[in-house]
Amino acid sequence: MPHSSSGYGEIKVNRVYLIEMEAANEDSDGKLSLSGQESSPPTTVAMVTWLHGQVAAMGPAKVVPVTFRDKAERDGYYAVNSATSALTDYQNEVATADWSLDLTRLGSEAEVDIQSRLTGAVRQNDFSLTGTKWHAPSIGHYAYLTGTTTPSNHNRVTEDGTIRVYTSIPANTSPRWGCAPENYLAGASRLLTTAFVPTENQVEGINREVPVTGWTLTNGLVNVTPHASAGRLTVGLYSSGSYKTVDWNITSGGSNLLAWQSLSVLRNDPEQVVIRLVSQRSATTGGRDTLDLTLRRGAQFVEGYLQTTTSATLGIAGANASTSASAANGSISSTANDANGIRRTCGTAKSFNTTNTANCGFSKNSVTVLDFWIGATIGAGTASESDAAALANQYIGSMPEVTYAVRR
Repeated sequence: MPHSSSGYGEIKVNRVYLIEMEAANEDSDGKLSLSGQESSPPTTVAMVTWLHGQVAAMGPAKVVPVTFRDKAERDGYYAVNSATSALTDYQNEVATADWSLDLTRLGSEAEVDIQSRLTGAVRQNDFSLTGTKWHAPSIGHYAYLTGTTTPSNHNRVTEDGTIRVYTSIPANTSPRWGCAPENYLAGASRLLTTAFVPTENQVEGINREVPVTGWTLTNGLVNVTPHASAGRLTVGLYSSGSYKTVDWNITSGGSNLLAWQSLSVLRNDPEQVVIRLVSQRSATTGGRDTLDLTLRRGAQFVEGYLQTTTSATLGIAGANASTSASAANGSISSTANDANGIRRTCGTAKSFNTTNTANCGFSKNSVTVLDFWIGATIGAGTASESDAAALANQYIGSMPEVTYAVRR
């Protein structure tokens, strides 16, 4: 959403739209210094305050796509060296945010590839699952390279468009791929909050305040939001133009966790977002329950990691009964379509109790930790690479991903 017009026009730095001033300083080493001012009027005080926080939260040395509305020849990938903003607020009626960014140009789309370094090992599990090493680059990527071995691939339809998921990535390989900067965030994992502004509300960086209500964790395929009921999440799968949702209870000792009391952002990159929710263990004795949620680009499930201070029976289950469900290695799945034409599914890396199978859920006795994943498949005709068994193997085989820009 353009805010105004200036010499360089509107620029977009990663998730943030800004207005650049008439001049920009650039040297032969690729250093680019930008500065500008956001103000209210013409926009709102809330938007100015929000953009101030967005700039200040940009992580140092982070590789970001940058596009210029009126200077497209400078579009490309840049590293953030420093980001600052000075906020002035006159009695909440007039506000300005004077910002500056020091960037290093890494190259244009034609000069650099994005390299996804996939490291680590498959999750240890109790089901002898070997896991599937998989990866999903941005929508609109091209020339995907994994050396002389070509991986398998399939498409998933998201709110942003069709994303391609590659499976059976060769061992010890870091995929390289091309992507126009303006397409880099298509299909990205992101965290949104409506607590401060209604639009342009993708959270930038990790040093941000995000309330425990009014947030959304999404990658355009899976959508996670907090429910009004304590200890409950609403998880949706994008299908036929909208999100088909199921409410899920997160339980300890047979009861839902208490209301979330805080949310913190642990990681916030296009390829992966991780948030942490904290609730009080007991209103009378204290203690703490911590739930980490991870959503990867292209994933058809959200990952969870529940920790509690005292041993208990931990579990997850749909808030309402499934049509029917059955357990398999590492997963429980509905065996018939619900009214929305989807089939809920979930799983874990560890052995579990099937006492909540009717609600497509499970539990584990006398533990302080429970790992799990929650997703869905699209009806009976789901392709084999996106059925419950495939999702379980993708969960086991999910690799940590870090992206770099490398010269071609």
